[in-house]
Amino acid sequence: MERNQDDINLIYQQTHNDYKGEGSCIMYGDPERGTMYAPIENMPEAIYQTHLARAKKAQKRAARNSILKGLFNQFGIDHLYHVSQQILSSKSGVRNFITPRVKAAQRIDFLHALNQSKIMWD
Repeated sequence: MERNQDDINLIYQQTHNDYKGEGSCIMYGDPERGTMYAPIENMPEAIYQTHLARAKKAQKRAARNSILKGLFNQFGIDHLYHVSQQILSSKSGVRNFITPRVKAAQRIDFLHALNQSKIMWD
């Protein structure tokens, strides 16, 4: 399978700095050969697909969190934004978290904006 440069860049971007090198080299574990430091282009297919899926999920999570942070700021409840990713990963998690913490009128407006947002949930 041919590897898309955008996907390679995404994997590299989402890799922690401690595991990055020059170009597109990263450190990763290969069950057959042990820990490797090699270009992403040379990864075995199964490992590549695992890293790509992880990178896409991280990209999606960052986009979701960016929108959520904006909403929390917009409604003046930014002090509540610093919660676990588990709470922020679903609309019901956010709704259940803010319900006892935000006054009704403000909560209704926030939840309406949340419903209108283009957030892609996990």
